[in-house]
Amino acid sequence: KEVLLSWSNSRESNMKLYQLERSADGINFKLIGLMLSIGQLNYHFTDPAPMQGSNYYRLKMVDKAGRFNYSETRLVDIYNKTRHTSLIRLS
Repeated sequence: KEVLLSWSNSRESNMKLYQLERSADGINFKLIGLMLSIGQLNYHFTDPAPMQGSNYYRLKMVDKAGRFNYSETRLVDIYNKTRHTSLIRLS
């Protein structure tokens, strides 16, 4: 099982990095990945080991001054053990 996270940012010029976060309850998030901003409009990240059950994902977007914003939270439910790929857009 894996979950493919995809996002785009039309205001890339001041971005420093993107942090991918996952939660089982939609409240307590943990960092699962980090990508540096490299001037692209579209980004992708694969969560190779999502949790069984509910997986809430969000993107923390950090600019060069250290200020940050969060994307909307997206939910992916994994309830079986078959190979499964889910594509979700975070922005």
